[in-house]
Amino acid sequence: MKLLLNLVLFIFLTISINAQEATSNYFTESSEAIAYAEANNAEILMVFGGSDWCRPCIQFKKEILDAQNFK
Repeated sequence: MKLLLNLVLFIFLTISINAQEATSNYFTESSEAIAYAEANNAEILMVFGGSDWCRPCIQFKKEILDAQNFK
């Protein structure tokens, strides 16, 4: 019984992992992300983790994220 339960859990875990991988595309280069988004009529989600007190983070926000051509 324990073996059967472990097998079922393993199958569900495998299905879940494969489903998540099939629905997500990750890009590290903006040119690749833009080309993919244009070809597939998709949105681009950028994730940025920073801090309010970190100088490079503040500079990145000011120079990149707040730039008019980025918006």
